Amino acid sequence: VDVQRELDERLLGWPHDGARPETVSWYLDRGANPNWMPPNGITVLEHAIVRYKNGACVDLIAERVTPRRALWIAAGLGDVAGVRSFIAGKGKLTAEGRLNRPDMMAMGWFGGLPPHHEADDLEIMWEAFQIAGWNGRWAAMDALLEAGLPVDHAPMGWPLVFEAVGNLLVPLAEYLV
Repeated sequence: VDVQRELDERLLGWPHDGARPETVSWYLDRGANPNWMPPNGITVLEHAIVRYKNGACVDLIAERVTPRRALWIAAGLGDVAGVRSFIAGKGKLTAEGRLNRPDMMAMGWFGGLPPHHEADDLEIMWEAFQIAGWNGRWAAMDALLEAGLPVDHAPMGWPLVFEAVGNLLVPLAEYLV
């Protein structure tokens, strides 16, 4: 058994950890490497942002790494200034805001699809909004709404409130209502 590899893989989150900060701390205290690069080339932090859906767990990893610059990562970390740096105007992103989008399918999220390559700015903003919501980053969500994202935007066919209610994400449903 390669104990280091096992600890590193556990940091990727779900299904092993149940998104509990004490479990993530346990892995880190025993030497799990948050800078380890998984074979799919997506960082541990990025997996955590999508898989944990828990800002406290994500923060334990984020304080130990340097994140890539990307709108969705800034939103998942609750970095409001970072989110705003990708906004060019009402409903518009900078060219950089369109880069480095999340590939949920590659990160093993069951409901995830590969990024829509023809996505418009609002769809990309919605991706960041969804990820911010999963992690309870209300101020980052506010920044996206202030930048012109309609709260009921539904590029996947349903608004985020349906996902929140259907998955019992009560704090997210309350925020959206």
